Amino acid sequence: MAESVTKLVGLDDLEKLMKKFSGKTQRRIDLNALSAMARLVAKEAKSRVPVRTGGLRDSITVKRPRRGGTVKIGFKRPDSGKAHLIEFGTAPRTTKDGKSTGRVAAQPFMRPAIDARESDAFAKYGQIMLKGLIRESKKARKTGR
Repeated sequence: MAESVTKLVGLDDLEKLMKKFSGKTQRRIDLNALSAMARLVAKEAKSRVPVRTGGLRDSITVKRPRRGGTVKIGFKRPDSGKAHLIEFGTAPRTTKDGKSTGRVAAQPFMRPAIDARESDAFAKYGQIMLKGLIRESKKARKTGR
């Protein structure tokens, strides 16, 4: 597998600006940017997932943490139990009577979605971070903080 390298230009400047705000404000700005990034990848994954009934595609979701943690792309129940089987495939199994159940070939959709949208996602992250910093700076100026 080829290694992917992405450089975010201006990250040091964003970091310096972020340090001017409280931890709560920093977290809110960061979560907004991570959520936008994850939504891009989730949308791409929905377009790539193999569709039989549409349940797995419709179960793809982006979840923001209430406290702690980070933004996650996941699957809602009941289809959450089969996402990994589609992504990675299954090994052949032998039943008690000696018959093979066969193998389900892998049909990756999450990894290709991440690979396809990686640069767009990082660009979106930077845009949302910058917008958040500008918004919070304006608020701070108004309130005199």
